[in-house]
Amino acid sequence: MQKIILATSSPHRKKAFELLNLPFIAKGSDVNEYINQRPKKPEELTLFLARLKAEAVAKNFSEGILIGFDSVGWFNAKILEKPKTK
Repeated sequence: MQKIILATSSPHRKKAFELLNLPFIAKGSDVNEYINQRPKKPEELTLFLARLKAEAVAKNFSEGILIGFDSVGWFNAKILEKPKTK
């Protein structure tokens, strides 16, 4: 069985995968999400960031199935960025 690698440090995503009862490794990517080339549409942004994160984590593994993730909030036609404080 191939190793499953999640390109995430999200405790919520890790918990969701634990429910599948499959062994996996989760590794955060440290990708800068605020680069100038960011797409403006939320659908394009999530795909763009998920790919960047997956590619960054893939550099640390020579084999396995790697899954990249991203999500954004969208309200009143604006992307909601991560909060800077609680």
